[in-house]
Amino acid sequence: YDAPITHHFSDPEESKKIEAIHGSFFAAIKRFEGMFRFVFITGITRISNVSLFSVFNTLQDITLDDEYATLTGITEEELHYYFDPYVRNAAKVLAMDVDNVYEKLKNSYDGFMFALGAKQSVYNPWSLLSFLTKPSKGFQNYWYQSSGGTPTLLVNYLKTQKNLELFSKIGKGEHVIEVSRLTAKSEAGQIPMDLLLLQTGYFTLRHGSSIYAKLVLPNDEVSDSVIALLLDIQDLKVSFTTSLKIDEIPLLVDAENIDAIVKIFNLILTECLSPKSRAFEDENTLRDIIYSKLPDKDLIKSREEPNAAGYSDLELKTVKHRIVIEFKRSYRGISEKRALEQAVKQIKARRYGNSADGRKLIRVAMVISSSKKAITKWLVL
Repeated sequence: YDAPITHHFSDPEESKKIEAIHGSFFAAIKRFEGMFRFVFITGITRISNVSLFSVFNTLQDITLDDEYATLTGITEEELHYYFDPYVRNAAKVLAMDVDNVYEKLKNSYDGFMFALGAKQSVYNPWSLLSFLTKPSKGFQNYWYQSSGGTPTLLVNYLKTQKNLELFSKIGKGEHVIEVSRLTAKSEAGQIPMDLLLLQTGYFTLRHGSSIYAKLVLPNDEVSDSVIALLLDIQDLKVSFTTSLKIDEIPLLVDAENIDAIVKIFNLILTECLSPKSRAFEDENTLRDIIYSKLPDKDLIKSREEPNAAGYSDLELKTVKHRIVIEFKRSYRGISEKRALEQAVKQIKARRYGNSADGRKLIRVAMVISSSKKAITKWLVL
């Protein structure tokens, strides 16, 4: 219902015309409600000047209703009951263990909760079904590719530098919001960032208390979309030639060609960032930029892969090989040599990559120089 307004929130006069039409339209539905058996209305945000709930006051708002919390997604039970043959087929196509496919699906596409009292999370149905239809394409970011991650309202909102910087900060980690604000109305062009990210699917709900709710990024697909949107808004893209080289990374992983992989990583950093970019002050941001450009086909990629001792920075997996990478940044006071030693020490101390998954393990320490704006040293353990 709100799409016409959110597409024109920068044009107040046009928005007022649309709001007037909205009022007349919903009043007409209300007047002839005996003619309708069922009316279902959706929207992204609650806009204060739209008379939907005042004119059409017989509507039942199910936005945060526990009873309907799983209506728009696929539950874990439904996945196993209805789609197990498809998951097993995906495991065969990708030469993966069935349990590992289920785990990867959960990390990639599950995690959405649409009510504070929800008993279970749900999978994004579009992403899940897209993967199961063509598993050979890998665990792609189907949500962002389908424009789910680029709603016009959010894209327009991020065109100002202030909002873009706020998004880059608030789009990381966990946040809290007063429960009373979850149903608050806003002017179309003045929606608070946390609410906007919840309404556009970047944040999802977690129960906190009777007063506060938690807002979290639901899964890896959405986390990847935060990075992708930041890069797209700033038009930080790699060249066609570099994209062809990036597609070769799965082959380079199997060839154990770390030197060639480093060269491609440096091409990504060079083409996506300006020399003055503040990204070179944060190794996790640099890692995320590299990660966002890696291919999904023939490669399983992951960030912050956990084990009992810690989280590895970046992992690249093919059917036969597993490369675990730890990044450290050299900057004023931390030499490249020292940064490399720190990376090596951390890999060993936290036993990154130690598992019995059958792949050949290659562990690599990499140093990103803040002054040289590139990966300057690396060591294969």
